[in-house]
Amino acid sequence: MKILRVSNASGHTSAPLNSFTLTRSQFYQDEKTTFISFFNNDLDAVDLFKKKYEIDVDDFNKRVTLEEAGGKISTFWSYLRKWIKKNRNTESIIHLHQSRSGFLASIAAKMYGSNIPIVYTIHNNFSNYGFQHKIALIFNFLIVDRIVFVSKDAFSSFPALLTKIVAKKIVTIQNGVDIERIQKSIKTSINKKSNNNLNLISTGRLTEQKYQQFLIDAVANLQGNWTLNIYGEGRLEKQLKEKIKNNSLENRVNLKDTVPRDEILKAYAEADIFLSTALWEGLPVALMEAMAAGLPCVVSDIPSHQELGDDIPGLLITKFNVDNWRENLSYLTNLDNDKRIELGQKNKKVIEENFTLRKMQDNYRAIYHKLIHSK
Repeated sequence: MKILRVSNASGHTSAPLNSFTLTRSQFYQDEKTTFISFFNNDLDAVDLFKKKYEIDVDDFNKRVTLEEAGGKISTFWSYLRKWIKKNRNTESIIHLHQSRSGFLASIAAKMYGSNIPIVYTIHNNFSNYGFQHKIALIFNFLIVDRIVFVSKDAFSSFPALLTKIVAKKIVTIQNGVDIERIQKSIKTSINKKSNNNLNLISTGRLTEQKYQQFLIDAVANLQGNWTLNIYGEGRLEKQLKEKIKNNSLENRVNLKDTVPRDEILKAYAEADIFLSTALWEGLPVALMEAMAAGLPCVVSDIPSHQELGDDIPGLLITKFNVDNWRENLSYLTNLDNDKRIELGQKNKKVIEENFTLRKMQDNYRAIYHKLIHSK
């Protein structure tokens, strides 16, 4: 099977690259994937993946080809046209992951290879798309053969009129995490868990969506010995630094840069509690990875967090109220270390039973085969 995977760009946290291309290449030996990005790829993520899994370079190159257009429409179009014309009479699939790069790929597919099925994965909630993205998104909805939402919450965020028009194309496949990769990272981590100085961790872009301002307010008067590390970059960095300073938290709250995926997984393994104050999500991979690493979690009360299970004792879904957050944080920080670990293990079990990357990709593979054979 030949797969053309189309994305805006790729990097250490890119799902189209990591979950759909790199890890998938190890699941299915009969697939040949060409990953085409409109902008350039962060190839460090690829090199780290090869090293982590001790992958033979020649074997990898037989199944994965990476192309990048450097932001040039002509180059991007040329890659699309060549691949489609070459593979339009083979067992092939085009898989889109973003609206605007997907828009160009949809047009190219209809011009040069009308018999190639197109799958489009929706990774975000509708409100997270800008106006131009929404226009391209609607066009893609009408053109593609299958629309996949990564969560029930993402699906419900879209206008009912739009989803009703394309209802027969829609399916929900919940995000999953790479359990094997997480376990490999945990094995190389340093176990620093203790009752003496707790390591709190939060990850995500420094943007309004992740609402780190509220997180800083929530920990401002938290008692005990603890340190909070926030991993991510973004335009609110200066504002957050000022907020940290104004609350005299310079020795307790640290803003870390974005780091490679495996370094984040190691950081989860060395932490005690995971925190997320996101205002909305698709289905949060970072939270699922933290749960799979065995962390108890305090998270915001939003539908995508509830979708993971609001009756899990190690997942404390908390309303946007500072007092409620401090209450749940105090509960976890005052627990005996063994009890915290026990709660984290319950989270781990939920992910391993319901939200694995292999289960997710097997569902996509079934869709690929069905579409190819129907064509």
